[in-house]
Amino acid sequence: MSQSSTNSAVAGTNSEPELRWNLPIVTCALAAILAPGLLRYFGQLWSREYYQFFPFLLAAVLWFAARQSSDRIRLTGADAGRWWLRGVVFIGAEVAIGGAVIAPDGSPLLAYIGYCLLLVLLYDFWPHRSGSASSLACLLPLLIIVRPPLGYDLKLVVQLQVWTTSAVTRILDVIAVDHIRQGNTIEMISGTRLEVAEACSGVQSFYALLFIAAFIGLAQNYRAVHVILLMALGSFWAFAMNVLRVLSVALADHFLGMDLATGWKHEAVGYAAMVLAIPLLLSTDRLVEFLFGGIPDDPRQYRQVNIFVLLWNYLFAGRKLSHEDKKEFEVRSIREQFAEFPAMAKSTLVLSALLVLTTCALCSVKEALRILQ
Repeated sequence: MSQSSTNSAVAGTNSEPELRWNLPIVTCALAAILAPGLLRYFGQLWSREYYQFFPFLLAAVLWFAARQSSDRIRLTGADAGRWWLRGVVFIGAEVAIGGAVIAPDGSPLLAYIGYCLLLVLLYDFWPHRSGSASSLACLLPLLIIVRPPLGYDLKLVVQLQVWTTSAVTRILDVIAVDHIRQGNTIEMISGTRLEVAEACSGVQSFYALLFIAAFIGLAQNYRAVHVILLMALGSFWAFAMNVLRVLSVALADHFLGMDLATGWKHEAVGYAAMVLAIPLLLSTDRLVEFLFGGIPDDPRQYRQVNIFVLLWNYLFAGRKLSHEDKKEFEVRSIREQFAEFPAMAKSTLVLSALLVLTTCALCSVKEALRILQ
């Protein structure tokens, strides 16, 4: 055996064991602790057809966490302001999960919100491969499946029905196609009644395109503001494609006498509109990148730093992953980092972790007892 091989073997023996992809593992472990409440919440999502894409969303979050984050947690290096912000997020998570424990029948929504806040707190400790302080942008898709309280998602369905019907009738008026509108129903001159029901409101494509827009933004490694802007434009294309869907059914009936309102043909039109929205969203992404792209700036060429350029680039400039960015981070072991903390800080961290685990366990036990009753 060569000397270099011997040295490598010795170094591998002396180095402490590493756990690959710590961040996705921690994400799944936390979900396992809160499993009863989260499963109940996911069951409620599955009962709504427009939320049934959420398994792909959760898988995407894990994939981005594995792709964009370091393999090791970083406890040191944060300033006092960042620790205060972490404390606020911690209190919010405790309040949410505690509310799920106190609620008489439990609250899976509060359990999910508490889970998301805990992920925000945990992800802030992991360095980002492209130089950002954290991997918080990976969590943006989780906001899509937060069900609005008081049935506001159902109110969104109703509102989308009204908007879609109004847009289609106005276009039919412009192109002089005779029709009669009665509420959310469009009656054509042939006698065909096109009802813009929940399935035709566009709510499915609305949520799906929000997820696709977030996926594109995170795959391109854009900053959070850029991703949110792309998601907003995705909601516009979802509405536009749904209007096109209903309008196509009406025009096919008027000019061709073809029934696209029922059966597999109706489903095919819906899928075609959805597929068409994806390249439009990709084109919009190129436009947004052109309009909001980073401004080349070399501070060494000027006597003063342009703070507006720095702010613009911080908010919108994409962070492309290069070959060097994908190298392992030089992050010391947790034991070495933890040893640098003062005694009071160590106690606070340990007690906070125990408090979180206890609260999550109580939430799961209560939900499990509710299921068994």
